[in-house]
Amino acid sequence: MIQLGGPGYVWFDFLMTVPSEDGVEKLIAKYARVDAYFGNHERGIAVFNDEKQVFERYREVSPWLEQPHTTEHPVKVSIDDQTYYYQTSEFNFSRVKPHLDSISQQGGYEYFTCLQPGEMPNSKKPRMDRDAAGRLVYRWKKNAATVNFQQQTALIEQGIISKEEALIQTMDLLTGEPVDAGRGSITWNPYRQRWIVIAGKQDIWYGEADTPTGPWVYVTKVATHDQYYYNPVHHSFLDQADGQRIYFEGTFTKFFSKEPPIPRYDYNQLLYAVDLANPNLVLPVPVYQLKSGDHEVLDLRPQIIDNAAAIQEIPFFALDRNNGSESVILIFQTTDGSGRLLKSNDGNSQPLFYALKPDLSIEKFFEGTWEFSIASRSFDNSVTLQIKQEGDQWQVSASKSGYQFTNLQITQDSIQLDLSHEGSDYHLTGTLLPGRISGSFLNLVTKSSGNWSANKHDQSWWAPLSPSLVDLYEIINSDGSYSYSLLSRADSQKMEQSTIFCKVWINPTSQINFDYEAQAAH
Repeated sequence: MIQLGGPGYVWFDFLMTVPSEDGVEKLIAKYARVDAYFGNHERGIAVFNDEKQVFERYREVSPWLEQPHTTEHPVKVSIDDQTYYYQTSEFNFSRVKPHLDSISQQGGYEYFTCLQPGEMPNSKKPRMDRDAAGRLVYRWKKNAATVNFQQQTALIEQGIISKEEALIQTMDLLTGEPVDAGRGSITWNPYRQRWIVIAGKQDIWYGEADTPTGPWVYVTKVATHDQYYYNPVHHSFLDQADGQRIYFEGTFTKFFSKEPPIPRYDYNQLLYAVDLANPNLVLPVPVYQLKSGDHEVLDLRPQIIDNAAAIQEIPFFALDRNNGSESVILIFQTTDGSGRLLKSNDGNSQPLFYALKPDLSIEKFFEGTWEFSIASRSFDNSVTLQIKQEGDQWQVSASKSGYQFTNLQITQDSIQLDLSHEGSDYHLTGTLLPGRISGSFLNLVTKSSGNWSANKHDQSWWAPLSPSLVDLYEIINSDGSYSYSLLSRADSQKMEQSTIFCKVWINPTSQINFDYEAQAAH
């Protein structure tokens, strides 16, 4: 594919197409000729020779010798009448104009960063870009460096930036845990009318954002592997049904893991299909608070170019569609200037957003079929449990004789029950988690103890169990207007009148300066 001469082997950082001086589209690559430890011998840009069917060196770029080999998947973006290629590896963004000379020189690139020009994130105390009010600002700069997830974590630990100021805020929707997604690709999706990301290493994550630079927050797992699976990329040219069905590819290998290789699959490419209409892929998205005349209103993905300057904050995240769950309710906004939200409408307006019921009970998630397992050699663990509610009573039955369950009690996310098995009695307690129950048992005769679990293999939407869910309070102000807040109940009681209106998802970041003008280019 490319012959450069000299020691080492060649990796490509990215591929992209650009018009040449005569208007003919050319395929170009950023390359790295490296040694066995990925030390750089040579960095530069190569151009594909259509006649010879090989890449040929166009220009060496010596400043890139200090940079490690990365893998990026450029996406074409337009801002006003200017076109760029946006690139990212691990949510550290750069951009360049689609011209060969710009792409083949260090000074042709801009970087979306909070660092001042010339600063490096691993410096002892790098200088941050802050406005007159002291707020951390991310913007495009030349002669700058980006900040990846690990470097961002270090800046937070050093107290240089706060956790809320961080740009990369990806978290697992189901567990609320931070996700260092790693490499991946970002593309515009016409079905969702949002930018989507496919990223990860071993666990592969899906997420959505209103701009290519964010806010990237809630992600959900769409694939997982025992072996290493890395560098996933969404092939948007394979999309079907206007982007409803997407395909992504990645490299599958045991090279970075201890598991034995899988014949015919090790160090190979695996292709996945994902249906974005799947109810489990309905993710929380930003709800914006905008300044509109003398009032502040809420909006879901505002008309970006016109309203970006009016954005005051992103107070919370909510849903932009209904996935059919009985936990979801529709929220409407009045047009009388009071700022009031309603849970019903006059039949003419569209929902502003979708939220979860304020009195949400998660007990119903215990209902269904569970694969039961207990950590004891005395038990046959191929047992299925059927849990159902009849009136106010909970019932449980086992698929095999010899398992007698009694005294089942369920309260919110907690379960306890008794088990008689082969002459011994056990008391089991557990906690409901997304897709599973995790618990412990006590042998009432021997007083020995251990753990048990149960897995639910169905298509339940587990987002209502998310620890990131919070109460949204409706507050009636002294002038008769309405406002909405994530205040705790203790704080809300200080207000004149307040009630829990619905449940929404927290916004972990204070950032609002994202790339709202960016549009997908073709």
